[in-house]
Amino acid sequence: MTDTNTPSMPHLAAHHGDFASFRDVMIETSVGRFGAIWWGVMGQHVLPSLPADASVVDLGTGPGLLLPMLRERLPEASITGVEIQPVMLETARELAAGCDARIVEADLGGPLPIADASADLTLAVMSFHELPHPPVLLEHAARITKPGGIFVIYDWVKRPLRDYMGDKEMSEDLLQHFREHCLFAADDLAYLTEQAGFETLEVVGRRGGRYAIIVARRLS
Repeated sequence: MTDTNTPSMPHLAAHHGDFASFRDVMIETSVGRFGAIWWGVMGQHVLPSLPADASVVDLGTGPGLLLPMLRERLPEASITGVEIQPVMLETARELAAGCDARIVEADLGGPLPIADASADLTLAVMSFHELPHPPVLLEHAARITKPGGIFVIYDWVKRPLRDYMGDKEMSEDLLQHFREHCLFAADDLAYLTEQAGFETLEVVGRRGGRYAIIVARRLS
């Protein structure tokens, strides 16, 4: 059984509450998240640079939706998803079993049992903001990505409160989500990624500036 006494779990519980409902939302919205723009960026800046037998690690894979999509495009790759939340793990393991991927049960807020300089491609999709201290994810990425390897981070970025709220009413929960989702601008994410040991290759805004995709290369 998963030990819920881990660095990120209290933060995740406060952020999401009902994990089963959140998992369902992630599944329902995956088409927009992993649509034409995402795969356009991957096809232009990432996939062509990978060896056929690339090692790919998805940090914070959630319900594992990206794993079979990666397998379709990288048939010979070694694909690993990292996740800690039990509801997410249940679905991720099912999807991983169906596409010959591996699941590592680990909290991104603590030690990560993946070897140094072992990944040709490291991904972090909507997981950076989920951590109590988000920069630790970049430390993990820098450690496990091979020199010359690629790191892709896709996350919420800063925007005005007026735009974030829309027609919603202010509440304690909404304000907490605003703090987490809108803490860093796209340039901030690129800067933090560079500070961790990467060179920024591309920054792509998504959905009117709500999100950003940053592609970076691990320096030697």
